[in-house]
Amino acid sequence: MQVSNLLPEIGITPDGTTAWITNTASNTISSVVGLNTPTPTFGSSIVVVNGPNGIAITSDGKQAFVSNATSVKSVVTFATATVVNIPTGSVLTDPAISPDQAPVAYFTLLVAPAG
Repeated sequence: MQVSNLLPEIGITPDGTTAWITNTASNTISSVVGLNTPTPTFGSSIVVVNGPNGIAITSDGKQAFVSNATSVKSVVTFATATVVNIPTGSVLTDPAISPDQAPVAYFTLLVAPAG
């Protein structure tokens, strides 16, 4: 993985198993998989445009919004490694996504001892 003098931005998937890192010098984002294991490894890279400098992962973990050094935002779909570039009219940095996750039911069943 090639990284310029700029510090990379990191987005972590909601399940906490994969990180996506921006690589400004090579115009890519790269994955680090197995964050929940003793030996995480580099996974795949996806080409985006114009020096990616910010990343946010959607709450379902299926896509990322990537800001670039020019007035373009890239929408990356991980399952197909497709990138859609959207002109924004101005340079964006550090995208953010508000969480919109459904509530998770949690309960504990207590069973009284017999007798």
